[in-house]
Amino acid sequence: MKVAIIGSTGTGKSTLFRILTGVEGGRQRGYTSGVGVAEIEEPRLYRIAELHNSKKITRPHVELYDFDGFGRLWKEEKAGEIQNQLPGFDALIHVVGGFPPHDPVSDFEEIDTRLILSDLAVTEKAIKRLEKEVKAHKVDRTVLDALRKIEAGLSEGKGVSDIELSETEKRAVRGFGFLTALPRVVVINVDEDRIGQHIPEIEQVMANRSMEYIYASLPVEEEIWQLLPEERPELLEAYGLEEPLPSRLFRAILKALDYITFFTAGEKEARAWLLKRGSTASQAAGKIHSDMEKGFIRAEVYHYDDLLKYGSEKALKEKGLARLEGRDYVVKDGDILFIRFSR
Repeated sequence: MKVAIIGSTGTGKSTLFRILTGVEGGRQRGYTSGVGVAEIEEPRLYRIAELHNSKKITRPHVELYDFDGFGRLWKEEKAGEIQNQLPGFDALIHVVGGFPPHDPVSDFEEIDTRLILSDLAVTEKAIKRLEKEVKAHKVDRTVLDALRKIEAGLSEGKGVSDIELSETEKRAVRGFGFLTALPRVVVINVDEDRIGQHIPEIEQVMANRSMEYIYASLPVEEEIWQLLPEERPELLEAYGLEEPLPSRLFRAILKALDYITFFTAGEKEARAWLLKRGSTASQAAGKIHSDMEKGFIRAEVYHYDDLLKYGSEKALKEKGLARLEGRDYVVKDGDILFIRFSR
């Protein structure tokens, strides 16, 4: 999973990048000033590993990019070049400033408008081309009608993800790489003295958009993250925070992406995997290895909650709670899978 951190100059996006990756921004690579990897905390994984006597634990990871294209490197004449860097990402983290002299609504709308205008330019160009092709009976009207609907929504200031499209229309326009269709999580960076407070103006904007958002005081969060793990709870409590920023943020990202977590476990390794909600057992097998999906036979499935209740795989089998499922079984969050496949 690849995620770009975007934001206007001075909002704190590079601080967020350091917190999540432990990496200082390095040599400039195009419009990216830092690339790092963050592991997603999954508390259930440790208990699963304990109950399976697993020697190794592997958490899901995210590739993070500190993207400067909308900040200090933004140039109107380079807008197309800058925006063309984003379609390859799975999601965006958009940092806005909730402290003077920043206004979170202005920070959000500045970049949101750029993304909308980029999508609008793509849409208008495609409509002109498709109108000719439809008249010549080279293509059907499905894509064109969907694009006209998108054009109208973008012109009203909506993102593509906020425009009502049928599943057929969504599939028809998927290849256009619309930036406002990317799942986006907004991080509202506030001063230390505003921790726990709300900013109604930005929340009203978020209410009209299909985006997750969280509050954070990034200087405070960085101070917490620089401590040893055993020292963090005390400072979190002092600031009235229930958990550190990475846990809250990655949970919001997974929700925005509509991902669930499934597990594999044994003596060698316990591992957490990310999967699109609604995916099947054979698709989950493909996440582990392409050969498993090709040669899929059955999946042995039991759930984390049942494992926690009864304490062992053996006990689950005795209770009839470990079952065999076929390739079309829809995997649930918290499922533990053992894939049977032919080589």
